[in-house]
Amino acid sequence: MTAARKLCVTFAAALMVLSAATAGVGTALASGAAAAPAPAANVDGCTVIDEPGTYELTRDITTSESGPCIEIRSSDVTLDGNGHYLSQTGPSGDQTDGVYVNGAGRSVTNVTVQDMTVENWRLAVYYDRTSDGTVRNVTTLGNLYGVRTELSDNVTVEDSVARGNSLGFTDLRSEDLEYRENVATDNKWGFHFEQESTGHVLVDNYAANNSLNAFYTNDIGEQANYRVENFTIGGGERRVSVGFDGGRSVALRPAPSTPDVPGNRSDVGAYVEVGMSGGDMTLGTLTVHYQDASGVDESSLTLWQYDEGAGSWSEFDEPNGVDRDSNAVTALGIRGGHLSNDPVIVAPVGVTHDGDDGGDGGDGDDSDDGSDGGDGNDGSDGDDGSDGDDGDGDDGSDGDDGNGDDGSDGDDGSDGDDGNDGDDGNDGDGSDGDDGNDGDDGNDGDDEDDSDDNGGSSAGGGVPVSNSEPIMTVDVESDDDGITATVLNGNAGEPVDIALAEHDVGTTAVAFEDLSTALTADADGTLSVAASETSPVSEDASAESFEPVSYLSVAHDLPLENESFRVTMSEEQFAALDADPSDVTAMVHSDDGWERVETESKIAIGGRAYDVDAGGVGNDTVFAVGVDRPAVDVADVTASDDATVGDAATVEATVTNDGATDGSTTVTLQVDGEERATRNATVPEDGSVTVAFEPTFDEAGTYDVAVGNATATVSVSEAATETSDETTAATSEGSEVEAASTEGQPGFGPVVAAVALAAAALVALRRRR
Repeated sequence: MTAARKLCVTFAAALMVLSAATAGVGTALASGAAAAPAPAANVDGCTVIDEPGTYELTRDITTSESGPCIEIRSSDVTLDGNGHYLSQTGPSGDQTDGVYVNGAGRSVTNVTVQDMTVENWRLAVYYDRTSDGTVRNVTTLGNLYGVRTELSDNVTVEDSVARGNSLGFTDLRSEDLEYRENVATDNKWGFHFEQESTGHVLVDNYAANNSLNAFYTNDIGEQANYRVENFTIGGGERRVSVGFDGGRSVALRPAPSTPDVPGNRSDVGAYVEVGMSGGDMTLGTLTVHYQDASGVDESSLTLWQYDEGAGSWSEFDEPNGVDRDSNAVTALGIRGGHLSNDPVIVAPVGVTHDGDDGGDGGDGDDSDDGSDGGDGNDGSDGDDGSDGDDGDGDDGSDGDDGNGDDGSDGDDGSDGDDGNDGDDGNDGDGSDGDDGNDGDDGNDGDDEDDSDDNGGSSAGGGVPVSNSEPIMTVDVESDDDGITATVLNGNAGEPVDIALAEHDVGTTAVAFEDLSTALTADADGTLSVAASETSPVSEDASAESFEPVSYLSVAHDLPLENESFRVTMSEEQFAALDADPSDVTAMVHSDDGWERVETESKIAIGGRAYDVDAGGVGNDTVFAVGVDRPAVDVADVTASDDATVGDAATVEATVTNDGATDGSTTVTLQVDGEERATRNATVPEDGSVTVAFEPTFDEAGTYDVAVGNATATVSVSEAATETSDETTAATSEGSEVEAASTEGQPGFGPVVAAVALAAAALVALRRRR
């Protein structure tokens, strides 16, 4: 049987065995038996996952290496952290990812990352060009980005926490994402979306103590089509829940203050600051939820906005009304033209109660028994209500007329309808308005400490009274090459955001815009920003590996932190740099010289944009925006010292690159000042390569060789002289023949001699053979 036939027989037998085995499996499945799931693979260090399956962390993973720690390149993967930590201990600013779901250049779907804490990375959990994934029960701590998605779709992020990051939950250019029951606290931005990030759904999320914004969308060219439900902003007294649809160019955060509402109206303690982050805002609807509407005619509640610059309130356009069953007030059709570029404060406001709870004012003789309920309700001014504690109505003595003009003296039972507030009546109980029936508010009016119970929303007679801190204002004026901003009534934790682009801050190379920072303490002061093409400090940022194109100076006398700003360039400006997008970066000047700061490249309409995370800025700080260049140089040359005439010597040059980007150069070998050869060398950033030359020399001697500024010497010697054993033997045999043919032979003439020599030559030839 041939080998081919043997192979065919063997293969046929194998098929029969496989067929029988398969039949058995089919029978088992038909009878209801299920195959056991594959066991989870253990992960105990940084790795690449390129096969489907379940993977589990078996321990905390800590690394100082750059690059992705756990990179997932396959679909249908579950990475379960089992409650473990994934931590980066390397220097800040490294291009590092904790978990990188990498769909760039490949199709990756159905990846779940769950149950872990990811800390101190640039990108904690990063879904790049992926579909139908899930992030569940993940905590991100102290990263630049917490949970980041980009160019992805149908990814769900749920039951996760982002704390102490620059951006908590963030997306760039993705569609149809869902965020459910997540918490974002102590970040710069809680939820941050930009650049065609559309169609997302956010339900039951919470954002508090984020220094810039709780919710932020920007650079979205089309309608965002978001659906946001029960989005809770802020904590304590500033806690408020909102909902909306639309969501293009919207910034939301807790209101920094609770301004007085218009006369004869009251608020319900729910305030939110709404601003445009860039471009025209679009909100199809905006809903603000409230907790307690006591003291207000609940059916009259509508949404109003307060313009801090104008110091006035205005009511949103119709339709605008309340849903009493869900404690929600909704206005429709809110668009950019309705809200100014400066943020406004939005709050439900309604008509103050008409006095139903204040009784009829009675005779005012005894504030304790409620007979002077009108004045008890209206003890809100506190001037006279403070004496109501004696129960004899000393200051409410005139209250029996029930018609007084001024509740400030306790005389005006007519104003009892405003007892719902009672804030200035020195008793928080008055805030309910219910106590006006028995005059308790007049009785307890001496308790000023309780006056904050209802947020100081309004007083007797519908006159608004506020117990909140003074409103912080930021007045920006343009000056030479920049702006000066004056901050008044600055409160700790409050952001200071300045739209530099509106004041044309920039140079011929770049434009600066959107400077963001925050106060670390209560303070008043000024902040000045200026752009220039030359360095405003004596030490220029120019270096062998960095080419500055513009500078930004920031000077202030305020306690600030968390600074960032944006740099934009047109297509023409960017083309003039002759650089890759990733090579554009920023430096900051300090006592130690120029140091790199975190810079993120973005695509902008008609050019490029770069967000610069400035970190902590001193009172006088200078930034340089420029381009990383390679810094290629010849560091050393070595040469062989045993060269000979006519043979190739070895000359090696070490070429280094101290720059932050790859570089290429041409190096030339010179021998005694004469160019001999050239080589092209490509050197990676912060790396080195060796370039070899093999020159030859025609004469012995010592030669000077040079590559760049590095030099060495080559010693060349003459080639050694050799004697052939064959030649020596032939010469010896010839001498023997000559001696034998001439010695002691008389009559040995020329002819005989010639014949003898010929014979001797033949003998020698035969011996050599």
